[in-house]
Amino acid sequence: MVGHGCYRSGMLNRTAVRVLCLLASFCLLAAFQSASLAAAPLENLAARSAVAPTQGREDALETARSIAEEVLRHNNLPGLSVTVVRRGQEVFSQGFGSSDLEQDVPVTPQTLFRIGSLSKLVTVAAMARLKEQGKLDWDASPRDYLQLADESPLAHSPMTLRQLASHTAGVRHYLPGDPQGCGSFVGPQGGIRLQGWDDLEAALDLFADDDLVHPPGEAYHYSTFGYTLLGAVMEKVAGQSFEALIRQQVFDPLDMEGSTTDRNIPLIEKRSEFYILHPETGQIGNAPCNDSSYKWPGGGLLSSTSEFAAFASAHLGEGFLQSSTLEEIFTPQPKASDRDYQVGLGWRIGKDGQGRTIYHHGGAIMGGRAFVLAYPQERLVVVLFANAFARFGRPEALRLAQLFMPQ
Repeated sequence: MVGHGCYRSGMLNRTAVRVLCLLASFCLLAAFQSASLAAAPLENLAARSAVAPTQGREDALETARSIAEEVLRHNNLPGLSVTVVRRGQEVFSQGFGSSDLEQDVPVTPQTLFRIGSLSKLVTVAAMARLKEQGKLDWDASPRDYLQLADESPLAHSPMTLRQLASHTAGVRHYLPGDPQGCGSFVGPQGGIRLQGWDDLEAALDLFADDDLVHPPGEAYHYSTFGYTLLGAVMEKVAGQSFEALIRQQVFDPLDMEGSTTDRNIPLIEKRSEFYILHPETGQIGNAPCNDSSYKWPGGGLLSSTSEFAAFASAHLGEGFLQSSTLEEIFTPQPKASDRDYQVGLGWRIGKDGQGRTIYHHGGAIMGGRAFVLAYPQERLVVVLFANAFARFGRPEALRLAQLFMPQ
């Protein structure tokens, strides 16, 4: 069985052959998929058991199922999971389709998906916790924490952690030739490495010598590499790997037991297989191997809709984070805006059709699509995850949100 990575425990030889066939068969599909991804703009929560909608709105559950099934069918998705949380409790949470087509495993609200750029929101939460603990200042510069090579533009830039989190620091985004697949899994002597990069500071080599796209604070330029730099700073100040620090700062405090970094070698319970869709025929195939170790902070995490909805809900009231911290996260940053939304620290900030404030973000990655929508005043959260990329998100989340608005 393939799809989680180039190699699987106990089956390396057989899987290696399958991977060669997989990569040969779906190389063109992967190129199409990568083009699609590039084009995409892309309280206490211990009690998570589902509760019924308010009296008189039992039909909301059936309508929500219909919307989810429509998303699944219209996009020819293998699998989809949807969770809605209102005032700290799940009011709808269900899986649709398959998490593993070959083994006929159904999706559940606990299925782990690649969440792409929703990883940035976890990174901001961990950074905010470190700030509250006095371990970093998000108005300081990365050069205050890291020993950067003198020839790197990063070593001479006054950019701040706040600007990195709001995509106004000027660090570039992906370019052709940046890492794709799992070539970095082969070590200097041909041995298999557990991950492509030893730590995030090492991953800075991918872009540290490149010129900034614009002077810090002068414009908005979406950048996942900016979050790699943020993650490197966080590893340094915490004295931990990124995986360990987000476990300590975010996942454990919020009982997100399943959520983790996307790693190819380890067996991860409840992880979905990942798929790609041919852009013209819609044919489903296994997604090629994807090494996310260089971008865990900005696009390399796994989570379930149930756990991520709890995570988002924790941002709608003081507790997990202080109220002053939440205010900073959800304050639009200077120059940080794109189309119909503004950008705070990680989160996008906008209005729905009725003028109500919403927080949202999408994630697009090889083998995955994710979207989160939150209404701060109504304390309502909608999360949708899929195990293949497709162009759904805000419109569908808004439709689901209307079904469960507080009376």
